[in-house]
Amino acid sequence: MSECTTKCPSKSPCLKGILVLGAIAGVIAYFLKKKKCNG
Repeated sequence: MSECTTKCPSKSPCLKGILVLGAIAGVIAYFLKKKKCNG
């Protein structure tokens, strides 16, 4: 991931892809934590 950001300009699809994946991972992690607390 870090290689990609250094090679690509800030407005590239490459960086957007990383941000999208990061957002999805964050949402999944959030729901997993929520489940653990409730269950």
